[in-house]
Amino acid sequence: MKKPNSALAYVLKALVPYTRPNLLLTYKPHLFFRELEHTSGYSRPTLRTALWRARKSGLVTADTVPRLTARGRQKLQPFVAQKLRSNAKLLVIFDVPEARAPVRRQFRMLLRSLEFRQIQLSVWMTEYNHREVIMEAINELSLHDEVQLFEAARLLPE
Repeated sequence: MKKPNSALAYVLKALVPYTRPNLLLTYKPHLFFRELEHTSGYSRPTLRTALWRARKSGLVTADTVPRLTARGRQKLQPFVAQKLRSNAKLLVIFDVPEARAPVRRQFRMLLRSLEFRQIQLSVWMTEYNHREVIMEAINELSLHDEVQLFEAARLLPE
């Protein structure tokens, strides 16, 4: 699992429901920021600013109980994704028409941010389980007919 390298990632990770940091943020924000300051190495004002920015950019809801939005989960996914079982790979194959080039570009940017490797122009692969984020992106971008998602295992030795 990768270590988050920004204050924003630390704050977003604390918004995973029912975790200790999430409960502290909800009911005892002072203790949450004090603990987070010690474990993350970021100052309290930096962490508060990161939470404010997350709310402003739509990564977190502004309800009384902070929660991650779909965009927030996408941003956080590279830091919490688990490796797939025994050398399995997540494979994404897509063919988005030229008329939807901006959507195709957005989808490729998401794949890059999730650290997929490009195997061919429209074939990407990773060893991490990003299924949920990819499925959300397919729904959000209306790519149901253009994208195929597979879990694969290599049969021949490398």
